[in-house]
Amino acid sequence: MQIPSDLPVRFYSNANLTIDENGQPFFVQMPGPQVAEGPITLAIRDHIMIHHYFHWIEVFLGLFFAHQEFGPERSAVRLLVGRQPWNNSRQNFVQSKILRCIYGDIEVVSGDDLAGTTLQNILCVDRSLAKPQPHQTVFLNKFLENFLPIGRKHANKFHNLIVAVAHPVELDFDTALIVRNPPRTFVPAVADKLLNIIGGGAIDYSDMPWEGQIGHSSRMRLQYGVHGNGLTNAIWMKPGSTLFEFFPPAAHHYDYQVLAELFGLRYFGFQGKNVWREFSRYGSAHGHSPEEVHVAIEEVNWQAVITAIEDSNCRQTR
Repeated sequence: MQIPSDLPVRFYSNANLTIDENGQPFFVQMPGPQVAEGPITLAIRDHIMIHHYFHWIEVFLGLFFAHQEFGPERSAVRLLVGRQPWNNSRQNFVQSKILRCIYGDIEVVSGDDLAGTTLQNILCVDRSLAKPQPHQTVFLNKFLENFLPIGRKHANKFHNLIVAVAHPVELDFDTALIVRNPPRTFVPAVADKLLNIIGGGAIDYSDMPWEGQIGHSSRMRLQYGVHGNGLTNAIWMKPGSTLFEFFPPAAHHYDYQVLAELFGLRYFGFQGKNVWREFSRYGSAHGHSPEEVHVAIEEVNWQAVITAIEDSNCRQTR
């Protein structure tokens, strides 16, 4: 299995498993016969936040893309994860449901369960190997950016497998403001004005069953909201749909922009006078302090929003 060295992915044909200081699986290639055929073990080395909806999606997408690109003919018999919380406390079992949609009844094991053993055919996604991109002035893994060249080939298959489990929903609108709880949200006057200008209705995904989130999102042609976890659901929209993302004044992350690029969405990111489009990279890629990111958005560049609506032909009256 030939994997480019610039991808944060490694294949071990015959390796001993240990656990590192962060509780993550660590593999040491062993001498001996090189296993050329047969099923594989999928593995994740990521001590960031795979219990968090977006971060689980990004690392699992990386794993799925790598499997589809480099070993689609090999069945996956287990998923090996590190020693960390598995479920998002607000959305229990979402990660497990996503996994089952893609890999059925695959066995999920912690590295602790197999430490000290030798495994064959391991396909491992390792966040620590992610490379900074040339435009990043301060290094932080914008993990999925590493997978853009292969991910765009396989994202549609992932999308279709997930959307197949969506709960059917009937809505009077196909444009939605994604609601967030304070403090990182729109002040009421801005939210009301956005609804009047862009149209549609408001949706709060936070307490909605996951299959319902997919069902709602898959019917949308435009979703818009403040940077945050709920925008992950934009990837269940049909390719060619539109995502508007609004940033607090001092915080910019292009995580959801990369998701839009992977899944063929039109993207507009708004922050002050800046407007980002898909495949543009401006501003820092690094994270921000809670004081910078957890603030309400009190003002929006309304002319930029109106121009984006006209460009996307996406206004819907309520």
